[in-house]
Amino acid sequence: MLSFSLPATATSGLVKRTASWRGIKRYYAVYTPKKMAPTPAMVLFLHSTSQNSATNPPYYEMVPWEQLSEKYGFVMVWPISSYNPTFKQWYWDVYETDTTFNVNPDDSGYLRWLITTLQAQYGVSANNTFVTGMSSGAFMAHRAATDMSDLIAAIAPASGMIDVHPIGQHFLPPQPVQPVSVFELHGDEDTVVPYCGGSGWFWGGLHDSLPSIDDTVNFWISANTCTNRSTTQDLCTNGEPTKGVNGLDATGCNDGVEVLFVREVGMGHTWPKGTEAKVWAFFQQHQRH
Repeated sequence: MLSFSLPATATSGLVKRTASWRGIKRYYAVYTPKKMAPTPAMVLFLHSTSQNSATNPPYYEMVPWEQLSEKYGFVMVWPISSYNPTFKQWYWDVYETDTTFNVNPDDSGYLRWLITTLQAQYGVSANNTFVTGMSSGAFMAHRAATDMSDLIAAIAPASGMIDVHPIGQHFLPPQPVQPVSVFELHGDEDTVVPYCGGSGWFWGGLHDSLPSIDDTVNFWISANTCTNRSTTQDLCTNGEPTKGVNGLDATGCNDGVEVLFVREVGMGHTWPKGTEAKVWAFFQQHQRH
């Protein structure tokens, strides 16, 4: 059962709201600019894993997005992930992590409700709806695009792969129903979510396996049926970042979408200053037509 309350008339600025989704209290924030664009876009930022207390939802990276919202007239949204009281962490119910929660929070279903509700409230179409995220939020951005390609035109995951799964098991994410543009960023010195994949301890203490950046980018190139690659070289060679290969641009995709990968040279598990502007520039150029 879902309950929520929205203001009778939308006002500019930041508003933090709550909702009940499947009996779980959910949090999100919405920023609306003083002057909305004639055909407004909507951007959702999905935060990284947080150690914040259960009563302190992790609202991250807000000010830079508010500034961009004011400049370009789009609606900015910060959904908050699920709190796991067992492990005392906020993180997203990405593929293969639902069993780490005592009660499956159905973050994908929650995001679908939130997106459709706000699209209707602010007059935003699926052609102008975008999702970005960092770390756990990047994993969830991938899931949002595969589960909700009917509602999302493009995603921009930073430091997050297409899936995570227990060692010894195999998982193939579902194919998106519609093409989705993808702007992937990943530091080549990331030790939390390794650039070339591997195993490690992730949410809930599971010893899990991660795909590489090649697996992740190739998933989207295949899903979007892209025919042109800027390089035929792999991004990783023998488990290490390939020397001299600092990105990949795939075009000739269905419906004119694009899969763009940028290797953040010398970067670890971080969201560098200025990433918001790069992401928004990509989104501006990748509205669905």
